Amino acid sequence: MRRGLGNLQQLLGGRSLFFETDKRCLRPDGSVVRVSLTLAPEWAAGESAHSRIAMVAGISARKQAEEQVQRKFNHLTVDRELRTVEQEKEVNEGCRQACQPPRYTRCSEREQPAPGSLRT
Repeated sequence: MRRGLGNLQQLLGGRSLFFETDKRCLRPDGSVVRVSLTLAPEWAAGESAHSRIAMVAGISARKQAEEQVQRKFNHLTVDRELRTVEQEKEVNEGCRQACQPPRYTRCSEREQPAPGSLRT
């Protein structure tokens, strides 16, 4: 919010050519609409900006698609991590059966006490 206000102040002070931000708005029925707001000064040559032009564009579909892509990415990342953990467990089990030390150690495994030991 503060960044948006700073950009708006730069526009109003004549230090910026336009201001653009994305907003989340509530309709009277309570549903959400996402919009992109662009504000630009309007002036004639040699004059200071005395009025502004505002443009509002609906971006709900774009935002929804971006959120869907992010959810899919997160899902795939978690799946990959779970597969990696399972593969590491299989390798460690093979090492154990071959009387070798484990090849992989996870933080959760390092923090667990050895079987039969007491933690104080």
